[in-house]
Amino acid sequence: MTVFVETDFLLAVAKDDDWLQERAEAVLAEQDVVTSPFSYLEILLVFDREEYDYVRLFANLLEVVPVSSDEERQIVLKAVGYYEDGMT
Repeated sequence: MTVFVETDFLLAVAKDDDWLQERAEAVLAEQDVVTSPFSYLEILLVFDREEYDYVRLFANLLEVVPVSSDEERQIVLKAVGYYEDGMT
């Protein structure tokens, strides 16, 4: 069964010190997960205050927590690229 996850789940996977990280890792070990491009865009807004290699971070996250289609994956990666280029 595939489980739909939201922004909090992505934060738990991405952050080293998130209080939900252990639970998220347990879900990843037991279930297939999927999310929406909107959850990834919310993550981009949350991480705005911190310095990251966003393209690399999001590409890695998309491997762990995919979106529903390749088209949605490209939307996320393009949005992150635009964000890094200052086109917000």
